[in-house]
Amino acid sequence: MTNIAAFKSYEDSPNYPENISELTPAQWIHYLMLLSRYNNQEISIQDFKVEWLAYLTRMSSFGASRMRVEEMINSEEYSLDGFVQHLDGVIEINTFTVTNNLPQYTWNSIRYTGPQDLCFNLSFGQFLTAYYVFQDYALTQNPIALKYLFAVLYSDGSPLYKRVEALEDIPNYVALSAYYFFKSVVSHIHENPVYVAGEDLPLYRVLKEAAKKSDVSNFGMEEALYDIAYQNGVTIDRDNLKNQNLYEVLRYVWFRIKAY
Repeated sequence: MTNIAAFKSYEDSPNYPENISELTPAQWIHYLMLLSRYNNQEISIQDFKVEWLAYLTRMSSFGASRMRVEEMINSEEYSLDGFVQHLDGVIEINTFTVTNNLPQYTWNSIRYTGPQDLCFNLSFGQFLTAYYVFQDYALTQNPIALKYLFAVLYSDGSPLYKRVEALEDIPNYVALSAYYFFKSVVSHIHENPVYVAGEDLPLYRVLKEAAKKSDVSNFGMEEALYDIAYQNGVTIDRDNLKNQNLYEVLRYVWFRIKAY
């Protein structure tokens, strides 16, 4: 956290978050709102940085106050490197987080609860459904797919089709929370070991094996799992499997792969 004592607008707000992992749910949603405006070319990257730092420090982004915020951005002490990076002339606004910064969201007086960090509480079936919708949105940018993804990952206990209907009018930038979080989780699983049942497991090897065995998608975990299980005459109940915890299933597949 960076001290802003010299610039704070009132006494009880001496700090501001330096990266996504430190954001509150309200700050995360505001961040995504500004990111959405930037992606839609409604604001420039400088506007994004000014409005974001002004929001974090509770200052105005207009008039003389804007000039002060711009001075802060240009100083080393108030760098926004944890949010905006300039790499080889390319501007990248950071959205990577395996921490779910929006654990709950209330819409039309109904509270929806999202996944745990790294999607540790998702079932295998939920994860597969979310992944296929995630792929759809990544390819098409279809807002219907985006909100469907949010409905898959966030639940009030009602059936999925009811959640899809109830959440169809949520702001796109709120639904983007589910997209960026899920994208980060998938990326993490593809590239890093995951700590499951007391040990770090290279579950990315499961995904590589799955990609070799499936013509259906680049992910192909479901098809690969069944293939691996049936190779040695093991029979499994697909419906039951889909209700099992995601990481328990991946752990199972990993040890099956090791056995070959």
